[in-house]
Parts: sequence; structure tokens; C-alpha cells
Amino acid sequence: MDHKRISYFYDEDVGCFYYSSGHPMKPHRIQMAHELIVNYGMHDKMQIFRPPKATRQDMTLFHSEEYVRFLETVTPDTTQEFVDQIRRFNVAEDTPIFDGLFDFCRISAGGSVEGATRLCQGFADIAINWAGGLHHAKKNEASGFCYINDIVLAIIELLRYFPRVLYVDIDIHHGDGVEEAFYTTNRVMTVSFHKYGNFFPGTGALNDIGVGQGKHYAVNVPLDDGMNDESFTSIFNPVMTEVMERYRPAAIVMQCGADSLSGDRLGRFNLSLYGHGDCVSFLKQYNVPMLVLGGGGYTIKNVARCWTYETSLLVGMQISNDLPENEHHDYYEGNKLHLITTNMANSNTKQSLENIRISISESLRMLEGAPSVQMTFLPPETRISIDRGLYDDIDEDTYPDIRITQKMIDDFIARPEELELDLELTTAKLLQKNRNVQAFSLSDSDSERDFDEDLDDDDDSDDDDSVGVEDERSSDVVVTSENDSESQNLSDSDAIQIENQNQNQNQIQNQNQNQNENQNQIQNENQNQNKIENENENENENEIENQIENQIEIENQIENQNQIQNENQNQNENQNQNQNQNQNQNLNQIENQNLNQNQNQNLNQFQFQNLNQIENQIENENENQNQIQNQNQNQNQNQNQNQNQNQNQNLNQIENQNQMEIQNEIENNIPFVNDSIDKNNQIGNQNGNENIEEFKRRKV
Repeated sequence: MDHKRISYFYDEDVGCFYYSSGHPMKPHRIQMAHELIVNYGMHDKMQIFRPPKATRQDMTLFHSEEYVRFLETVTPDTTQEFVDQIRRFNVAEDTPIFDGLFDFCRISAGGSVEGATRLCQGFADIAINWAGGLHHAKKNEASGFCYINDIVLAIIELLRYFPRVLYVDIDIHHGDGVEEAFYTTNRVMTVSFHKYGNFFPGTGALNDIGVGQGKHYAVNVPLDDGMNDESFTSIFNPVMTEVMERYRPAAIVMQCGADSLSGDRLGRFNLSLYGHGDCVSFLKQYNVPMLVLGGGGYTIKNVARCWTYETSLLVGMQISNDLPENEHHDYYEGNKLHLITTNMANSNTKQSLENIRISISESLRMLEGAPSVQMTFLPPETRISIDRGLYDDIDEDTYPDIRITQKMIDDFIARPEELELDLELTTAKLLQKNRNVQAFSLSDSDSERDFDEDLDDDDDSDDDDSVGVEDERSSDVVVTSENDSESQNLSDSDAIQIENQNQNQNQIQNQNQNQNENQNQIQNENQNQNKIENENENENENEIENQIENQIEIENQIENQNQIQNENQNQNENQNQNQNQNQNQNLNQIENQNLNQNQNQNLNQFQFQNLNQIENQIENENENQNQIQNQNQNQNQNQNQNQNQNQNQNLNQIENQNQMEIQNEIENNIPFVNDSIDKNNQIGNQNGNENIEEFKRRKV
């Protein structure tokens, strides 16, 4: 049977907020989880509170004043007025500006801070706020669906009372915002089990172990896709066992992001509700004050199942796998609590997990035991208990550091039984005093015997009966005078008895005087002690004031250093921007030069191609000319040949004609020249030869 006192925080308005259309973060999942928790009957085993909303003063314990004021002021209708701030504070698509943004942040942070407060005041052993766990938010910017880091605010509240706080994160994403806030201190150890490598936010390497006083107080467990229950338990249990043994925290804050479950929209693990819930049960067994928060989780029906199951583990109640009747009954397939994991391949080998465990163990060995903190005084209360009479005059502007809850007001209302008890005690004391006074009026031995009994009672009574003692002394005087008057008429034996009585009374008076003297001494000593205590208190107050002033000076120095660092960062950013601009200009010049060179090369290539084309054209023309010349030559030759042939033909014709003429003349002149035939033949031959020679000469 589990007897832990559990405080559960839920605001019914939290499910009414809506990030944007298509955004994976759905605050409605918290309302679904609460509905299952109530319908299972777990509300009877917890104290359920509607948490007070966090104020701007609460948020600025970690976040910057300018950033918180921006979240308080900006609305979807005024985004054009905050363009620079939206860019500077990283308000983008994953962290949009929606209606009621600041109220949502106040509800989320208020539950976590109020849970931490109840742990500090000893009113609870475990506090639950499923609306919290927004671990990505930074001091000056939003990140990863997170605007206000309620976890950091809760840890700051816990550090007021607890010397060491352990933060454990089982969200699939690295808890970068919380680790960054406490990276340099040893009063907070952060342990994160997350997917690492090409996954948001990209931080949380194995060798990220903290710096300065916080070195070795940051523990990162980088995991791969497909992590199942067996593998997760094999790395979670040994790591957390060694952390608890070496660090020995006074309080634990656990972020239970459900995006490490199987089938999550953004996750890549393959855990069941059993594997996820075993982590909660493992830390619960150490019986350390524990604040349990929500976180990621984007398949909302599985988120509601997960946080319902883990609530049952915290309250120690076994619940059925069959879901109870609820408004979203048809939304859960099969109407079963536990989900079925997939056959996703597990990329985490036993050897890789063992190497991670060994590396973490070696880092934890560097711790020189649990760090001790000298808490000489309690810091000023952020939720201070003051006299009821002051409540009427208190407001946020006059007392910005005082947070008054309805619980504080109710604490000052006296219960009827308390008043009745005080009246009975007061009446009993008065009756005792009256009985002691009346005892002195009794006579003879009865009076002496009863008086002795009353004396014994007076010896055992409180020192506050000084009024009764004075009454007894006055009664003693009255009794003595009465006995003196009666002694004159009594016998000697009676007189002796009376004298003995008087002696006894005198002894009693002396004893009473001695008691009074002792009481006076005690009162004087008490007064001296009160003076000493007052002096010590004044000295302590002075020391506290000095320490507070020193803290304020340190904070101012830190703020100045931060301002200087910011200025240096801005200067460096400006220098980097100028360098980048110069580099860009140089690159542009080089690119232009390269373009010009390429253009020139293209022109040269074009000109060279043109020259080749021209040369080819010239060669072709020359060839054509040569062909034409050859054709002309051939034509000339053919013409010459034809001419020669014609000439030869003409010569032949002439010769034939001459011969014919000669023959005709001969035939015609035969009678006349028979005698001179020989002479004519000779003449003809000579003429023919001459003609032939002339033709030959012409031909040549």
C-alpha cells in the first residue's frame, strides 16, 4: 500500500489553446489525460489543485524582462508591430503567436512552480503537472514549441530549500534549455536520454559534461533509432543507479515527454507504456521529493494513455487495460490503455550502449562526492506566509515578490475544534488555581494533609501560575491570623500543634519565596537569553542584508558582464557580417572576372571558329577556282584540238581540191599539154609541197 502524499495540478482552460492549423503540439492532450485519470478514479488518491498562474515576476527569475514583456504584449493581430522582436526572440513557425499565448505560459509555469513550492514546504511527497515540461525554451528566445521554461523556474524554487536537485529527461529530444541554464553549477545535475544525430535540437553529445563548477554534472545519453523497452532499461537503470549513489540529490525533477513512445508523429523510438513507465517507477523507489512533468508527445491519444498510466504508478493504483467511459471513447482504437509496438529495427546495439555506460561512469567517477551547500539562512520567500491582517493591503505593485494563494488565506482561518481546545485548557488552569487557593481555608489535619497534596501539585505545575502563587500567599496571611486568635482559648497541646502548623506555614512561605526568587532568576535568564537571541537575530539580519547586498552586487556584476558579452557578441556579429560582406564582394568580383574570362574565351573560340570557317571558305574557293581553271584549260585544249582537227580537215580538203583541180586541168588540157605533162607535174608537186609547208608552219 502506497501512502505518499501526491499533489496534482490541472487547469481546465489548458485544453482550449490552439497553436495553429497543422501544428503538431496540441494542448488538448492534457485535457484528454485528465479525463482518463478522473474516470479511472485516481483523483480520490490525490490532492487536486487548480494552480495559481505564474506572474511576470516569477518568469523573470530566469527569462529576460524584455522577452517576457514581449510574450505578454504580442498578439496575432499585432505581429506587424513586433517584426524585429519576433526575429530576435526566434518566434517562428514551430513557435507561433496564437491567441492566449501568455495565459498558456502562465498556466504551464504556474503548475510547475506551485508543485515545487509544495515539495519545499513539506506538504507533498510527489507533485504532478502534465501541462509542464517545456524544456527547450531559452533565457531570451522560444524554441521547439516552448516559450517559458517552467522546468528551470521550478528548479530555482527547489534550490531555495534543497541543496542538490537532479533533473531527468526521457523525452526523445535533448533537454537543451534546462542543461544550458545549469551548465556551470554543481547544485543541479541534468541527465538526458535522447536521440542524437541529425535530429532536433542537435545538442546533447556524449562528451557534453558541463564546464567550470558544473563539469561532470551534465550527463547526456545519446541514442539511435528504434530504441525498445529492453534496450532502454539496460541503459537507464545502471546510469541512474550510479547517478543516485554519487550525487545523492535532495529533490528530483522528471520530464516525461511521451514522444519517445512507439508510433509518435515526430519520434523514432519504439517504447511501450511499460518501458516508459518503468523509468518513473525506478526513480520513485528512492523516496526523494519528486516533481513529475509532461513534455513532448504528438500522437495525442498515446500521450493521454502514457500520462494516465504513469499517474497510476505514482499513486500506487493498478488500473485495467480497458479504458473507462469518456468523451473520447471512440477515439482510442480498441478502447485499450496499452499500445502495441511496431517491428521497427533497433539501431542500438548492446556494445554501443555498453560503451555509452562506461563513458558516463568514467565521467561520474570524477565527482568528489555529493557537493555540499552551506545554507546559513533561507532565501526570501517568493510565496511568503504573513499575518492575515496584512492581506487587505497587499497588491502586486506594492509587494511584487509576495505571492498569496487561497491556501495561505485558508491557513489563517481557525478551525472550531482549535478554539474549543484552547477554551478547555484555559478553564482547566483556572479551576486548578482556585482549588489551590481554597485549600488553605481547610481546618486541622485535613487542612494540612490537603495542603500538602496541593503543594505537591503546585510543584508539578507550570511556571505560568505566578498569579495563583500570589493568591496562596495572601490566603496564608488570612489563615494565620485566624489561628492566632483561636490559640488563646486552646490547651497547650493544641497550642503546640498550632505552632507546628505555623512553622510549617512559615516553611511553605519560605519555599514559595524561594520559588519566586528562582522564577525571577529564570525570568531574568530568559530575558538575557532573549536579548542575546535578539542581538544574534539582528546580527543575522545584518549578515543576511549584507549577503543580499553582495548577491545584488554579484547579480549586477553578472548583468554588466552579460551586457559586455552581449555587446562583444554584437560587435563580433557586426565584424562577421562585414567580413561576410567583404567576402561576398570578393566572391562577386571573382565571379565577374571568371564570367569575363569565360566570355573572352567564348569570343576567342567563336573568332577562331570564324577564322577556320573563313579559311575553309577560302580553300573551297581556291579549289573551285582551280577546278574552273582546269575546266578552262580542258576546254582550251579541246578547242585547240578541235581547231587543229578543223585545220587538218581544211588542209585535206584543200589538197583534195587542188588535186581535183589539177586533175581537171590536166584532163581539160590533155590535148594541149601532153608534151609538157612532166613539167606540170613537177610544178604541181612543188606547189603542193609549198602549200603543205605553209600549212605546217601555220599549224605550229
